[in-house]
Amino acid sequence: ANERFAAAGCISVAESEELEKALDELDSSLEIDLPPLIENETRRKKISTTVKRTRSRFRQFRSNLSQEIKESKVLPNELKHLMIKELDKRLDLNLDEVLASPKLKFKLSPGELDKILLEFYINVSEGPGGDVLRVIGGGANVGRQKYYVKQKAMRLKQLQLQEKKSGKSSSS
Repeated sequence: ANERFAAAGCISVAESEELEKALDELDSSLEIDLPPLIENETRRKKISTTVKRTRSRFRQFRSNLSQEIKESKVLPNELKHLMIKELDKRLDLNLDEVLASPKLKFKLSPGELDKILLEFYINVSEGPGGDVLRVIGGGANVGRQKYYVKQKAMRLKQLQLQEKKSGKSSSS
C-alpha cells in the first residue's frame, strides 16, 4: 500500500520508507505526537503535583491493604497471592511528560490496523452521514446515495399502490 501511495504522490518516498521501517519492526507500534494537553505551565505543575500526592496516598493504601491481606486468616492462600500480586503492580508514568507532550501509540499489527480502519470507514460511510461526507468530498448529486435509494423505494411503493388501485377498479 505504501508503494501505491508513493507512486501516486500521496506521500513522499522518504515517508514511505520510514513507514515501511516502522511496520517491519517487531512490535509494530506507531507513535503520533499530539499538542500539549495543558498549555499553561503553572496549571500543568499544579495538576501534576496533585496527582503525585494522590498516587502517593493510593500507594500507601495499597501497601496497607496488601499487609492486611497477608495477615488474613480467612482468605485462601491462592487468593491471597493473587490479590497481593495485583496490588504490587505499579502505575509508573511521568505525568509531567504526558501533560507536556502526549503521544498516541498504536500497538497493532498492520493487518489489525487495516481491519479497524476498514470497519471505521464502513460505519462512517453508511447512512445519511456517509451522504454528507460524500457531498463534502465533492460528490454533489452523486453523493446523496442514501437519499436516492430512499426516493427510489418511495416511487416503487407509490407505483405498486397505483397498480393495486387500478387493478381493483378494473376488476369491479
